[in-house]
Parts: sequence; C-alpha cells; structure tokens
Amino acid sequence: MDGVRGLRCRIGAVGHGSASSVSGGESGTSRTLAFMDAIMPRNPSSSQEYNSLCFPERDLPVLDTCDVLVVDCSLAGMAAAVRLASRGMSVAIVEPRTYPAREMTAKGRTWIDCTEVAGCALPEPLATAFASSREDERDGVWPLHQDRFKLALEDYLRTAGVRLWYASLPVGVLQGADGALAGIVVGNKSGRQAIRCGWVIDTSETALVARLLGAEFEPVSGPSRVVRRIEFTGVEGLEEPVFEWHVPGTGTLELQAFPGNGGDGHVNIEYASVHAVGASDAVSATARDLAARRVGVSLVESLKSGHPAFADAVWAGSSHEVEGAFTTRLAVRQVSEVGAEVRLPATAVSEAATLNAACFLTGVPGVVCLNDAACLLDDVARALRHPVAASQIGVAVAGLVTERNSIPEPAGSRRICIAGARTAVKEQPVPQRGVEYATVRVPAVRLPELDAVDSVIVGGGTSGGIASIASGTSGLQTVLVDMNPGLGGTGTYGGIHAYWFGHRGGFSGQVTGMVDDMHVRTGHPTQRGDIPQWNIECKIHALHEGVMDAGVVPLLNAMFIGTLVEGNNIRGAVVATRYGPLCALGRITIDCTGDGDVAAFAGASYVLGAGRDHSMMYSYMAQVIRPGRPRNVKTRSVDVTNVEDYTRGIMAERRSANAGDVDHGIYLAPRESRHIQADITLTLTDQLVRRAFEDVVAVMFSNNDIKGQSTSDWILMGLQSPHLEIEIPWRALLPVGLENIIVSGKAFSATHDALAAPRMQPDMENLGGVAALAAALCLQRGETPRQLPVRLLQERLVDADVLPERILTRDLEPLRFSEEECTAKWARFNPDVPLHTYSDQRNNRRYPGRIDIADLMCMGPEVVPFLAERYAGAEGAAKVLLAQVLAILGSDRGMDTLVETCMAELAQDRLPVQEDAIVYKGIPPDQNAASNAAFLVYSLGHARDPRAIPVWRRVVELLRHESPEDFMDKDRSMYYYVPAVCYGVERLGDPACIPLLEKLAAHPALSDQLVADPNALGADYVEERLAYLEVLVARCLARCGSPQGYIRLIDYLQDARAIHTEHALTELVRITGEDFGKDPARWVDWLERHADDLEPAPWHDVSDAVCAWDEEILVDPIHEQSEFTLQEPKAAAV
Repeated sequence: MDGVRGLRCRIGAVGHGSASSVSGGESGTSRTLAFMDAIMPRNPSSSQEYNSLCFPERDLPVLDTCDVLVVDCSLAGMAAAVRLASRGMSVAIVEPRTYPAREMTAKGRTWIDCTEVAGCALPEPLATAFASSREDERDGVWPLHQDRFKLALEDYLRTAGVRLWYASLPVGVLQGADGALAGIVVGNKSGRQAIRCGWVIDTSETALVARLLGAEFEPVSGPSRVVRRIEFTGVEGLEEPVFEWHVPGTGTLELQAFPGNGGDGHVNIEYASVHAVGASDAVSATARDLAARRVGVSLVESLKSGHPAFADAVWAGSSHEVEGAFTTRLAVRQVSEVGAEVRLPATAVSEAATLNAACFLTGVPGVVCLNDAACLLDDVARALRHPVAASQIGVAVAGLVTERNSIPEPAGSRRICIAGARTAVKEQPVPQRGVEYATVRVPAVRLPELDAVDSVIVGGGTSGGIASIASGTSGLQTVLVDMNPGLGGTGTYGGIHAYWFGHRGGFSGQVTGMVDDMHVRTGHPTQRGDIPQWNIECKIHALHEGVMDAGVVPLLNAMFIGTLVEGNNIRGAVVATRYGPLCALGRITIDCTGDGDVAAFAGASYVLGAGRDHSMMYSYMAQVIRPGRPRNVKTRSVDVTNVEDYTRGIMAERRSANAGDVDHGIYLAPRESRHIQADITLTLTDQLVRRAFEDVVAVMFSNNDIKGQSTSDWILMGLQSPHLEIEIPWRALLPVGLENIIVSGKAFSATHDALAAPRMQPDMENLGGVAALAAALCLQRGETPRQLPVRLLQERLVDADVLPERILTRDLEPLRFSEEECTAKWARFNPDVPLHTYSDQRNNRRYPGRIDIADLMCMGPEVVPFLAERYAGAEGAAKVLLAQVLAILGSDRGMDTLVETCMAELAQDRLPVQEDAIVYKGIPPDQNAASNAAFLVYSLGHARDPRAIPVWRRVVELLRHESPEDFMDKDRSMYYYVPAVCYGVERLGDPACIPLLEKLAAHPALSDQLVADPNALGADYVEERLAYLEVLVARCLARCGSPQGYIRLIDYLQDARAIHTEHALTELVRITGEDFGKDPARWVDWLERHADDLEPAPWHDVSDAVCAWDEEILVDPIHEQSEFTLQEPKAAAV
C-alpha cells in the first residue's frame, strides 16, 4: 500500500453506506482510511517502568476555581450550570468549540420541533434563547435565528454568574489523597492550566473525564449510525418534507427537509449513514466523520443534478459534526449512596423515569457522567441529543451535586521514572505574561502515542491543508492536526471566501483546480475574475478529498498543546482531542498554525504583533450576511495565544454584527499574532527596495494591506506601498536555535508592517507547499531543513510553478548607486505627487520598477549630504519633501521648512483632512489614510527638535474642535493626528510637552476608554481603537517624566483587552527597567517611591531607512527603473 510503508493496517474498518445498510469500504478512499486505522493511538503499558513521552511534573497555573465545572457547553450542561448557580454555587463551563449548544449548533439542527415545546415549560437558559431567536413557525418547527440563539445563551450564563472558557479541552484530572476530585487540567492554545473544582459534570459526547480517569468502557460492536444535515438556499418546489433519494455509489437514503431561518428556499436536508465501525478514539472519530461527509458530497451532487427542486439551489452549509454515539457505556456499574435517585421527567422523546444515582457516577467522588457512557435507558440516552429533553435531564442531574466543605488539595506527585528519556514536552508556561497565577503541582502523566510518521503538520488551514496534500503525494507518511471540524482555516471556517492578491499559480493553482472540480461536480460556478470567489463547502470537501487521496491521516477537532523536543530537535506535537491527549511523532514537523504555536512552545523567540507596542492586525470571526454568505470584517485585535483574551474575543466578535446578519463563523481567525524569529526577518524596507535573496523560496504579491495600526516609518511618512512582488527567503522559515521544524503560514519571520502584504491566501498556500517539498527533500537526503541545499529546493519549486525559472540563473547586485545614478533618480521623481499615490493601481496589477525615494533613503549615510545639497537649491514641494526625508534620516537641516509648512497647513480653524482618494482605506487606522498634514507632523518628530513643540501644541488646540466621531470617520480621520504628535513627543521626551499632552489626554475621545471590569468583553471595537490612543498618550506623558502617564499605564495593566495590557506592560518595563508584571500594586509602590525623581526617558530608535544602512542588500536587475510614473491622485469622494 503506497505511502503507508510498514504501518499496521486493518483495511476496510471504516466505510459508509445508506441508513438501511452497512458498507464495508469506500471506493477511492480505502487507502487513506486504512492508514488512519493503522496509526490508532497506543496507550502506554502500565507495566512499563517509564515512558519517555510524558507531560512533565510541574506547577500549572490555575485558570479558574469553582464549586462545579461543567465539561462542554451543551444544553444539558448549561441547564445544570444555571440551576446550580441559582443555588449559590460557583460554576464554570469549559467548551472545546467557539460556541454553545452543540446539540443544535454543531449538528446543524437550527430549529426546535413544535411537539417538543408543546405543553411543557422550557428550562433555562433554553427558554430565554428560544424566545429570543425563534422565527415564525413553518411546517411544524420553529426555525431559530442562530446569532440571537447563541447570544441569548451566552448572556444568560454571564448574567447567572457562570464563567465560560472556549476552545479548551480537559486533558487531565486532579485528585486528592482520598481519590476525590480536586480539579481538571485543561489544554488550549495557551498550553495547560488547572481548574480547581469540587464537582465535575461531564456532558461531553465522548465521556472525556471518565477516559482521563482510566475508566473501562464496553467494547465497540456493530455498525454506527450517524446523522448529518446539509443546508441549501434557493430550493424551489420541494413538495414533500420526507422523501427517498437514490445516491449513486451509496444507495437509497431517506431524507427529511426542515425549513431554515433564511426565508423561502432555505432548507436543511437531514440524512443518516451507517458505518462499519463506531468512534472509539480521535482517529476513528475523524474517519467516521469524513466518511459521512463523503456521503453528503455525493448527496449534493445527486440532488443538484437530478432533483428539480434543487436545480438552482446553492450549497450553503453542512453540520460541523455528525450526530450519533461517540462512546459506549462505562463497563463497571458504580454504587451510590442508599436512596440517591434522579427523577427524570417525561419528554417528547422519552418516558418519565427514576434512576439510581449510580447510573451517572464514575467511581471518583465528585465526577458525574451525563452522556452516552452513563448507564441509561436507551430512550433516555437518545433524549440527550434532543434540545428540550437534554435541558430537562440536565436540570434533574444537577440535583446530584451537593455542597462540599472545600476542594481537596491534589495528591502528591505520583512520580513516573523517566530516567534516560530524551524527548520532553515543552509548553507555554502561562496564558499571559506578567500575571501571577496561583499554581498547583501536577504529576508527570504518560501520553498515548500515534505510530511515528515522516511528517507531522500542525494546522490544516490555508498553508497546512495544501502542505499535507503535497507531503502525502511526495510519498511521506503524514499526520495532519487541526483544531477545526474541517480543513481550510481562514478560507473556509474563517469565512474569507475569495482571493485578494497573491501568486495564483503553483500549489495555490492546484487548490483552485481541486475546488473548481468540486464546483463543477456540485453544480456551482467556477472561480473567475481578479477576485475569484468559491463556495466554502466546496473548498472544505475538496481539501478533504485531496488529503484522503494523498494518503494523509487527518486528526480533526484536535488542539495543539505541546511540542515534543529532543535537545534542540523537534520530534512532533502533543494534541488535545475529545478522547484525551495524544502524541504525534514525526521526523519533521511543519508549523502551519499561523501563530507559530509549535515553534514558540519549543522555546523559539518571537514578537507578538508589532515590536514597538504589540499592535496587531485585526482578527475576524466572519459575519454571515445570509446562509452561506459571510462578510470579511476588520474589527478588533485578539491575542489568540492567551485563552483568556481568546474567549473574550470570541464573545466580543459575536456581538459585532450588522442588522440582518444571521450568524457568525466558528473560527476566530487572526490576521496576525506571533512572528517567530528566524535566521532572517523580512522587513517592509526589504519590500520597498525590492530586496532579492539567494535562498528565495517563494515570490509573493500584494498591496500593503495593513488592517490595523502601522508602526513603520515608511507608512507614517505617507508612502503607501505599490503592489509589489516580494521574495521570501528560506531562512525566514527556520526558527533560530531549533532543528527539524519549518514554520509556514503567516507566523514566518517578518515584522508587523512587513506581514501586511505577504499574508494573502494564495501566497500562504504556496508557502505551505514549499514547506512540504522541503520536508520531503530533507527526509530523502537525511538532512535537517537548515542543512538542505536551497538550490535543490528551488529547482523543485520552479518545476512546481512556485518560482520563476530565471531565479536559477539570475545574478544579484548590491543596492548601491553612483552619484550620477542618485541624481537621475531624484530628477525622475515628481515631488508634487504625494507618496501615497504609489498604491493607486488596479487590483492585481504589479508595480514593475523601483521606488526611487526608498532607494535613495537606504543608500547609506553618504546620501544625507547629497540630499542636503538638493535641499539647499529646492523650492516648493521638492523642498518640503527633502526636509521630510532629511528629518527621517536624522538630520535637522530642513527643520525650519517643516515647521513653517506644518504651521501653514494648520492655519485654518479645523485640522486638514485627506483630500486625495487613498485606495482601500477604511475606518482608522486601516491603510493609514491620514492627511498630508499628519504625514508631515509624523516626519517632524524624527528630528527630536524642540522647534516642533509649537506645531504639536497647535494640533492639540485644533483637536478640541473634533468630536470622537470625527476621530473614527474614515473621511475626516482625526485619529491620525494623535499618533503623529505622540511619535515626535516621545522621541524628544521634553517636560515642556507635558501641558499639551495633558490637554490631549483630556479630550473626550481619549479619556475613560479603559475597560476595567475583568469580566467585560470590550465588544465596541471603535472604543478599542480609541483606547490605543489613550495608552499612546499615557506612554508619552511617562516618557516626558509625568507621573500621570505612569498612573494611566498602570491602570491599563488591568484592561479586559489583552492588546492594551501588553502595550502598557511593555512600555512600563522599557521606561523603568523594572518588571513587576501586571501587578498594579507593585507598580504603584514603585511610583510612590520614585515620584519625586522621575526623569524624562525619550524613546531612542533609528528610522527604518537608517536601519538598512548596515545591511548588505541585494537586488534583482530585472527591477531596474521602468517607464512607470506616478499619476496625480484622485480627489477623495465626499
């Protein structure tokens, strides 16, 4: 069996068939399914003296402490939680998804049957959510508005005092000396943390807590029946809600149609499929899900091509997960206290029953099992999948929970001997830096392992999906891990269903071809035009088929929580699954998380967002305009590496929507988070001077699509980058100090402003393919990625249409120009045309030549006298531009001109606005669409000259006339004047600036933006952007020696939004040289001791251009000056 080489195989163990028959296999997928079956997890033998793959004994941070922890935010779990909270108990819920009520939301059940609510009082919070979200009754059901349904559930929980942790899975259990429950260990994108609790109600479908306790389960036997639902819009003339339909290759399915909440033509089709083997672990659960999805694809093809009601329908969605059994019952029946009973009410799908409490117990005091593993009557077990019945049962089972005097302390370490073990699990130590968490000591725990493979790819999104396909087709045994229920990441569950810029050939072209094949098969239009769009469901399933055809083992709904490290060699990943943690071992690991999780956990250095202040481009959770149609949004910054901010950000995003929106996506996709520090870091300067690299492995293409605050001097001086081709060097994918790991996706080594262009989906797809081809070459040659001859990789990439052939033959030249060439460059330049007009290009049109102003500024110190000489003889716009450039290069030669020009610009009663059209501008600070006057004020600050103070004072005086709305209006854009002033003030650090800063801090737009309540969501993204300005002013005050600046920075250490706490802490540490973390009391104590001797602390840096003076920059002669000339800008629309 090609690609499986030596793995244990049980061929045909997973297949699919109709609801009335069992199929033993599936044509075209048996190879992949057999591979999946072959690497089933191996549990460590209890007889082993030691196992080298262990969670280490360590002190874990305590994320939460509560009386009762509910596992899974299911309807049953929420009903139990609010009932217990009403009794005065402290309750928290941990949920692996990013949304509640999996019985409905994850399963695509977007309605409640009228018979389920007839004659019964709905338990809370379902009652409130139903009332808030139900649409008009149709065909015997109440369709539910999905966004309102989820919001109502979350709001009810929050009001009841129930704390919620999203995107987290239990990975361990803490027990006291007597064996009683002492807490749960959870895993997420922040690593592992402890939640101390006295009771756990486990409502997970897999009985996860019982599995973590080592409970025995009845064996899996017989076929497994699952239900999935497919969502269509545009269905016309469907007469019967229940009908049979023959699906070629599958058989006859019984289908049931349910009305959606999207109006006429919006229909959910429910189907069942039967599979040879049920789910007993994460690998088999993924296999069963993919097989059921395969049936769904065939069903869509068949309905679209053969049923007249679906001829013009659009495939709008599918249930994220199958509905069915995910576990068998516990093998050992427990014994409860005499007389303990649970009285279950009659429901629409089950009879009233009185059950012994032992039915729900696990043998560990404090752990209640409310899922299929409990010893329940069959109709009660089935009732747990129905929303109303599940809620009623949850209320009843809550009665088992009694008050406990205290939470026991975890028992001492049960030390596992790992002497001689070489492979260690490396983790992120705490969710967020600077917070002093309570800790609890946890023992070492052995970890189950998948059979070792060639390549472990962590992250199945834009880069990871195609990386796994390329890896598998290269002959590598490959395991792909992804946290979502399917593949595609940003381009599927993130809702960005169109290509913006980017190189569309190579591996990206391969993805396009796969998706268009699926479009044709399912009767949807193919991708076309400059901004091609795809059907999201088609892309998900095209990637699934590509992965399966390549012989890759996908592991879905699996969260990365640790890196396997041997010395400085990466050996794989630890993932949290719904069946417990697993180790995936591989000879090479490709980090496609997009956040650099694998590299960061292993100890790689990284920068979170912008190096100056942690500004990050905005995350997004797609706003769904109508079924199957998401909107690309630019709202807030979320630190997804911090589970506390991640949970907050998810709920905040759900509260950002337009009138008429029907739902949100399920994946909070960050445009930016960590930048892993590699052997070389790409900068915006590199892009503007068209830097070429001998070890180039990808050529990317885009506008500088900055969605957030810019921190580059180039952008702040007004230079908007044209649409450039950008070379990515191989060294940018290799983390410093680590071996056998390749970082792909947007976490490769680049600065904040440099990432804005090369983060486009086609380019990220190609970068994933680059990593996979490199891994294959490394394994074939027995070399590490750092040892790989790059020329050999480049040859393969030329063959794959990722690189142009001339890369192999070109001769690069140093970025050096003679005085004559510099003179010619300046002569060609038209200073009357604003620098932002470089970006005035049609979509997907490449800028062909060089950017003369960038070339000149990066030449070296010898360019300063050259420009000063031109300045002496210049007039008008040329003199102003030269004064601006000289200031940025550290010369005050043109200071008088800059001051005079700024004061002339500010002579009116209102601050100037940008009168030119800047392409792609949005709500500030998107695209840095500032006025020309603001650009001049920015540049003025580089000179560090007190002659600028009157200019800053005048700006502040005029800002008094501007409302908070004017700050954020994308046409007036007063926002930009604040960082323009602060940029210079903090570099000067003169106490004479304190009065103007105090006036600025008193502006209504810049005061009281702090969100001090730690439980608040900070859902208003406009306020978040204004809060950035408030922190900015505070740091300037502190750098000028004002205690008020320190006080406000200390206040912001407790802001609910992580981006501001990180900004404030970094600045306090830089100014003071101390680090008291995010502990306000210690900082206040320091301030009180030093209040009388605070000294100015100017910010010392050099401009981006000056930083390039010490670098040896190579360029490709192909980018010599072309005939391209800048055009006069268009007037801004009024």
